[in-house]
Amino acid sequence: AEAARRRARSPSPPKSRAYDPEDSPSDDSSDEDFDHLDEEKEQVPSRGYIEHEPSDSLASDLSRWKNEAMEALESGDTRKALDKYTQVISRGGATALMLTKRAELLLKLRRPCAAISDCTAAVQLNPDLGKAFRVRGIAHRKLGRWSEADRDLSEAQRLDYDEGTAAVQKFVATKVRKAAKRQRSGTSGAPPSKRSR
Repeated sequence: AEAARRRARSPSPPKSRAYDPEDSPSDDSSDEDFDHLDEEKEQVPSRGYIEHEPSDSLASDLSRWKNEAMEALESGDTRKALDKYTQVISRGGATALMLTKRAELLLKLRRPCAAISDCTAAVQLNPDLGKAFRVRGIAHRKLGRWSEADRDLSEAQRLDYDEGTAAVQKFVATKVRKAAKRQRSGTSGAPPSKRSR
């Protein structure tokens, strides 16, 4: 009974609020964005072409190269898989899905600009391919291009909702809101300076 009276007399601890990323004092991505990538210096791979009526020999080669790419991926050889997908794309197998698969590998190899290029080509071929929008959105996000990332991730989720992408989309949307808020207030995004009183 005595313990209950002491608890009643002592002030209750302040209630904690849920974390709100917009409450953070700074939006300096280098402090919190460990996934940021710089634009690569390497040349963007060719977008290839589609051979609409491949010969039997070419169809066999394309199928073999795709299988070799899959085998390379299964064994963890991302570079070999990239080379095989590039071979397929440059020899007439540049479908939207093939370009998107190569874009995923390019992004994994820290080449976001090349990934964006492949996804843009994929979207031109098939504007309903949610995966192409998703990969391109993540590539834009890694470059800190928040508005482009938000647009692509929103379209990807609209076309083909993915639970794993929802957290990335939420992070990006927060960045876009913060940028808009800074723009309205006329600040550069630097933390506010402390004023002497």
